[in-house]
Amino acid sequence: MTPSCASSSEEAGSEEAPLGDVIRAREEARRLIDGLLRRRIPSLVLPSTEGAAIDVRDLGQGQVVFYLYPGSPTSPDDGVDTPMVDAVQHRAFRDHLGEMTARHVNVVGISSQQLEVQYRGAKANQLMQTLLTDPGCQFAQALELPTFMLEGAKWYRRLTLIASAGLINKVFFPVSAARNADQVLAWMKVQAP
Repeated sequence: MTPSCASSSEEAGSEEAPLGDVIRAREEARRLIDGLLRRRIPSLVLPSTEGAAIDVRDLGQGQVVFYLYPGSPTSPDDGVDTPMVDAVQHRAFRDHLGEMTARHVNVVGISSQQLEVQYRGAKANQLMQTLLTDPGCQFAQALELPTFMLEGAKWYRRLTLIASAGLINKVFFPVSAARNADQVLAWMKVQAP
């Protein structure tokens, strides 16, 4: 815990701080989501585990799920953003890939980790979905997506976008890695049963 110079009146209100933090986090998430809906997928060419670089805008012309994951070696948030949790999210999308493909939905993971690390992760988790590497967080910068700094590097916050015809029409944030793919499929079924 960081040392604090709080006065006794501030300490008395400290029980309310966690609730205030939750409310602020929800408000920030709502602003983020509202700001992303109907935005156009930017044209960015990123290296992929498929072997060739891919323009993200080309992927977004059909219906596509972009799940953004940190890929950071450690986590600033009590284990929420770690490679183990990334693997859970990868496998969840892998396990639902057939159903998403049957709905003509492309699934793409994006992180700022190096491509070699993504190759190893894709092989270890037997992934079939495309992973894109964005070490400069260009996609995040173009869409004003949340990131965090850790050990001098910038990493993505876990977030999922669904785009159709090049426009973002659904945002999941914050995201539970284990339930993310289920949430995406449930939303798709409601939209087009």
